[in-house]
Amino acid sequence: MPNPKKYSPISAMWRTLQKSLLCLWRILFPERCIQCGARLTVREEELCATCIFSLPLTRIHAEPGNGVERLFWAKIDIERASAFMYYIPNSETRLSFMRLKYQRHRPQVGHFFGRMMACDLADTDFFSTIDLIVPVPLSAQRQRQRGYNQAAQLALGIAAATGLPVCEEAVERHVDNPTQTHLNAHERSQNVKDIFRLVRPELVAGRHILLVDDILTTGSTILSCAETLAEAGGVRFSILTMGLSRHYHVPKAVRDLAKNSSEEWQPLEEQVWEYDASTDSRAHPLEENKGEGVIR
Repeated sequence: MPNPKKYSPISAMWRTLQKSLLCLWRILFPERCIQCGARLTVREEELCATCIFSLPLTRIHAEPGNGVERLFWAKIDIERASAFMYYIPNSETRLSFMRLKYQRHRPQVGHFFGRMMACDLADTDFFSTIDLIVPVPLSAQRQRQRGYNQAAQLALGIAAATGLPVCEEAVERHVDNPTQTHLNAHERSQNVKDIFRLVRPELVAGRHILLVDDILTTGSTILSCAETLAEAGGVRFSILTMGLSRHYHVPKAVRDLAKNSSEEWQPLEEQVWEYDASTDSRAHPLEENKGEGVIR
């Protein structure tokens, strides 16, 4: 039986000092909620308690045969699939997606939501047979523009909560395809055709992979990435996304819970709009199309 770790007074004092300094820092330089702008307490991170309560959760909890899973049936070797919350345009919760995708130098937003996504499934066996996590990659050009891959940050948060390894080396996005904002389901499928390339098949061959992305609309991007990874042979897939597009049925109670954006927080959204407009002036990146792909 291993000996218990010896108590170190110096280590205990150092941890206490770290906590005290963190508290002092948060008092002098308070952080703000990424949705409503309220001042966060020392124990809060990224979202205040009120905004966490208002998140429009899907409550799918990776139930077998759910709508997200059915979207990939007969297309890839799918094991499980789930999505954490709905993406609802013109709601305050929309700002969480904006911060995740377009707030440069804030990768901790992705870590935070990745941990929440994992905790949401903690009472299920969703992660029990998964071997590694693969975030859907961005093109090199788009990653330079954004500063990081938001899917990779979500994956790191999930990894921190589950202990699963993250693999970003197996597949790459070698085509910087045009935005899919105003494309229907068929056009999206064509737009993401052959945009991924399998780089190191030995990392994923014969393994159960968790594919992670930020928003699921028609599933075309995730499907294209999965089909490329499947070329390694014997690959099984589970899928987890932070958001589920408005095309999927959103219960009225959930829509009512997602509050409308406040006037005082509007400048933050305008700041994100300006950043995106510098790279793609055609449309707002998260204004989804009105095409197909509805699951009820």
